[in-house]
Amino acid sequence: SINEKRSSVTTMFEMTSDPVYLITHVEGSGETDWESFSTAAITIFQPFTPEAWTMIFLFCLPILGLLMLFHEYGAPGSAYPRNESILVENEDSQGRISTEVIQRPIPLYKNICNSLYMGTLSFFGGSYDQSVVSVGGKINLLAIASFIMLILAVYTANLAAILTQDANKTSIDSIEMAAKQGMNFCAERKIAQIAMESYGIDPRKIVSDPIELGGDGQPGFNCPKCKARERVFTNMRQSHSDPSLYCNAAIASEEDLDTFHRYEKHCNKVKVGNPITYRSLGIPIYDKHSDALVSLLHKIKAEGVMTSTLKASRPESQCPETGGEGSALNVQQLTGVWVITFSFALFALLVRFASRPERNLRCNQVENASGGRERVLMLYRYDQWGNAPPNTVVVDGYRYDADSDELQEVAVSDNERRPFAHGFNIKGSHYDFDRIEEEEAAKEDNSIVDEGIAVN
Repeated sequence: SINEKRSSVTTMFEMTSDPVYLITHVEGSGETDWESFSTAAITIFQPFTPEAWTMIFLFCLPILGLLMLFHEYGAPGSAYPRNESILVENEDSQGRISTEVIQRPIPLYKNICNSLYMGTLSFFGGSYDQSVVSVGGKINLLAIASFIMLILAVYTANLAAILTQDANKTSIDSIEMAAKQGMNFCAERKIAQIAMESYGIDPRKIVSDPIELGGDGQPGFNCPKCKARERVFTNMRQSHSDPSLYCNAAIASEEDLDTFHRYEKHCNKVKVGNPITYRSLGIPIYDKHSDALVSLLHKIKAEGVMTSTLKASRPESQCPETGGEGSALNVQQLTGVWVITFSFALFALLVRFASRPERNLRCNQVENASGGRERVLMLYRYDQWGNAPPNTVVVDGYRYDADSDELQEVAVSDNERRPFAHGFNIKGSHYDFDRIEEEEAAKEDNSIVDEGIAVN
């Protein structure tokens, strides 16, 4: 480098200038804490602002779901019927049981909640798979499908860009911001002097030259035994309690950083912002022949030979790439995915334990007018999209016909009974067909089905 002392001894020819940058740690490269966890958890929400997320979940999805309810409500075959068929089992005071199928109105709030759930499920599922039968509903389905497609496409593209940027993101972007945040700096003596004079950095914010290693205790490293250029980087810490020894950021030349990266050292440190200053680099020239040599060197420099040679000799970084196309995401970057996924899973477990099947049966049993019991049971259990399973329901030798909404007497043979092996009894217990066959073998008429519901 060209300095005042060397220039006073001989003629120096300036070949190039080496920019000096603020050097900081890559964000998240240090120890993790609650703040870094919370930052990582909200990474997946960064593609949209809070206002945009509010618009999506509290306006667009509810409105589109309610519009679908408006178009489909009460339409034949739709997922939003006005009534539902239920099985009512009556037991009189003498223990005699009778069953019948009746129509019961579905409360409107259930259909509203169902439409809101379907809209949200379609957003996370990427498609709206519920059956739609009305013309208005089919057109509204286009609105839902286009909304989901566009939002997910924009979200995916923006999230990929954010994750790529975050790989090399730092918490500060200039020396002024670093000074305002109270950071202290490591630097060589001559660079530290420039920072103090040009940017008004408090000398107390620059780590002093270590006296124990031959230094003079002044701001900036100049000790002959401490490897000052490397000490600038090795003494960097994201957080520390000894400002006389460690620093939060460094002020160093780009050449020094490139050299360390060439040997895969200090890979968690990057340059930020614009150059703080420039350090002149050149070669000494013998004064007796300086005129001719300076003229030749200027010609070489003007033709670009010197620039291309210096560029070709620049060391190539051996540090692993942390950003760009195809880079893998780490566990911390996916924190938001883990939080959302297991939050839903935990909520599902809470709902499961809060609504046990036996509790639901007790709630559905009431005393009828004759002093017996009346129990209401659902004929179908609907899936997440509101579709009933395409099964045949058999009750006490009667098959439920959904078209006529009646129980029709049928004869159930052994061949028909076999597929029912995984059905459920009306009381909630499993059908034991091995036991049934043993009992029917001792009977003359083996065409009668025991009490219960079997599902084919």
